[in-house]
Amino acid sequence: MASLPRILRAVVPVLGVVVVLIGTPAPGLAAPTVSSIQQQAQDAQSKLDQMSASLGQTMSTYNSASGELAKTREQIAANTKRLTELDASLKAGKARLGDQANYLYRTDGTGFLNALFSAKSFQEFANRLRVMMIISSQDAKLMVALKDQSAEVTRLTAELKERELQQAALVASVTQERDAAMAAVAEQQKFVKSLSAEVAAILEAQRAAARAGSGSGASYGTDLTQATVDGQGGYIVMAGEPTAYRTTGIAFDGITSWYGNAGSGAYTSSGRRFNENELTCAHPSLPFGTRLAVSYGSKRIIVVVTDRGPYSGSRILDITKRSAEILGIKSMGLADVHVEVISPL
Repeated sequence: MASLPRILRAVVPVLGVVVVLIGTPAPGLAAPTVSSIQQQAQDAQSKLDQMSASLGQTMSTYNSASGELAKTREQIAANTKRLTELDASLKAGKARLGDQANYLYRTDGTGFLNALFSAKSFQEFANRLRVMMIISSQDAKLMVALKDQSAEVTRLTAELKERELQQAALVASVTQERDAAMAAVAEQQKFVKSLSAEVAAILEAQRAAARAGSGSGASYGTDLTQATVDGQGGYIVMAGEPTAYRTTGIAFDGITSWYGNAGSGAYTSSGRRFNENELTCAHPSLPFGTRLAVSYGSKRIIVVVTDRGPYSGSRILDITKRSAEILGIKSMGLADVHVEVISPL
């Protein structure tokens, strides 16, 4: 017969699955709440930020590759122009040498001989002969130099054209990556925009309902509403959050502080962007998403744990600037509050 511990080890996982299945609503039955859509929008925005950062890196690579390709093509154009100039110089040099040869070595040689023998002295004769030979020698050396330059420029141009082919292939590849990333970012932007519009529509419907019920807008702002805890009203909560809660029996008192625009827009420890105008808070250990009813005098608000802290002194909470303003906490930012852990009904 199997021992009791072995039976328990076999049964407990099955019971856990059953409990999870019982506690999980059937697909399609639970309508999405504004909170869930807001979370989707925040997750989508976070993904969009990551995609945009990746696109920025791709664009940087594309710009760098395109710039190098442009430089290579400029060098090729400059070398092509140089080759054209060298070819023209070679042609002119060949023509000049041809003229000299025709003058110096034509059939009768009278022009060459007349130039030499018209000299009045042997020294003048020798000088004329030397000058003619030097001119021919210099022209010949110039031709050799021009040919060498032409060969070197031709070699460099061939290397540049090979580099151009490689760089053009790289640019084409990066262009495809860039276009794909831009298309993905555009689609993600549409998705974020659609979620934001859905959230805005739900919030506006809630505000309209609140105005219709009260006859006027609430004095604490249209993005806030009232909630109850164990049936007791007077709690201020963000519009879109649940409006009915129960206490869990966990409560504590202590000093709270607030933090404001210095961190606005930055990511909190939960991955959610910090917004000083939302009713959120930082707590050292409570799970992210935990709702807390915070009381200070006659003022009461409901905040959501989205960050970790405080990290100094004996403070128990860091709340947002908006939360502190609603509670009436003075500008020094410290107050002795009562906190209860609550759960949506």
